[in-house]
Amino acid sequence: GHMPKKADTLHGYLRKDQANNIVDILTVKKPGYKEIITKYRVLDVNNSLSLVEVELVTGRTHQIRAHFSSIGHPLLGDGKYGVNRDDKKLGYKFQALYGCSILPPFERAGLPVRFLHDSTSYILGEVSDGTLQGTQNPCCVMLGTGLGFSMMKDGKVLIDQTQTPALALWCAPFREGIAEDYVSTRAIQAAYGQPLSVKDIAGRARQGDEQALRAFRLAGEALSELMEIIDRRFHPDKLALGGQIARSADLLQLKLPFPWEVSHHLDDAALRGAAYYALHSREECTAVLPKISL
Repeated sequence: GHMPKKADTLHGYLRKDQANNIVDILTVKKPGYKEIITKYRVLDVNNSLSLVEVELVTGRTHQIRAHFSSIGHPLLGDGKYGVNRDDKKLGYKFQALYGCSILPPFERAGLPVRFLHDSTSYILGEVSDGTLQGTQNPCCVMLGTGLGFSMMKDGKVLIDQTQTPALALWCAPFREGIAEDYVSTRAIQAAYGQPLSVKDIAGRARQGDEQALRAFRLAGEALSELMEIIDRRFHPDKLALGGQIARSADLLQLKLPFPWEVSHHLDDAALRGAAYYALHSREECTAVLPKISL
């Protein structure tokens, strides 16, 4: 939205909930809360959006995101502190740098830089040295805060002109909304009815909590249904399941029409894929296509 002032210094007090990796902010100090100071300057305004330059006087976890959310102006694309329905309407899934280059430090050091989408690097990591070795037409689902997806055809990752996945599965129309409404952290939390971490909900499921078991089963059913659609359209030969939720893959009770495994490199497949990409040409690793709809 439109900021109340062209420039201002925001003051507040922040406390981090370590278990759920989220912070809350107060305007008055209380025990356990640390002072935060955030400066901003409005650079441009477009319809309901404001482009701001931010300076952190203090540096706390999620400070920019939570501080702006606390004054009623969450960051566009921020699923944790923002408004998901507004993000969906505008087509933004993640926060983004705008008009700010991260290249200068690398250029000063004389280091070449290539940008690579995380889903592209992840599937390359699993194909080059993981569960997808030996496949030509695999796909990869990354389950975490959101729903990541990438796929390959004839040994090349399918991307569009912007270097993002040719098929944006997360925002594909599905049931009464989009795919990510049914397969993501927030989907499991919504089905469980409490904003616990997925790790905690999985722990309760393993202890026999019926609601927790149901939350994972519903997400698994939705993912299985999505993969049925993928199979009919693209015929992948195998799927790698990555992301932190993949650590609880057994609770999803997946019924897929093609072979699948949990990623061999849950923590570093993207790094392995980035290294593989750096050693090969873009043409060897990717194929550029028009955007694909599901």
